[in-house]
Amino acid sequence: MTKYRDHKEVYTRDYSRWSVYPKIPKPDEFGPHNKVYLGAVVTLEISDIDEKGRGVGLINKIKIHVNGGCTVGDKVKVKIIEKRGEEALADLLEVLK
Repeated sequence: MTKYRDHKEVYTRDYSRWSVYPKIPKPDEFGPHNKVYLGAVVTLEISDIDEKGRGVGLINKIKIHVNGGCTVGDKVKVKIIEKRGEEALADLLEVLK
């Protein structure tokens, strides 16, 4: 019977779409490891410099602009001070490499 099914999971999207029960969030272990939120301390690699001279790095498709003296290729530890949509602003804590 299972070889005729189109889906691999027990519960498909149709069941959850029409369900009266709320969606149960997955545990944090299945989510991204470097969550970007206000006050978070994250490690990232600088891949570009923006027009204001700040370093730019990416974490989980979120562009992070880093205030401070860092150059392309540096691995840095930063603290997020502002987040707007898919972009964030961070202060440099230390240059790791």
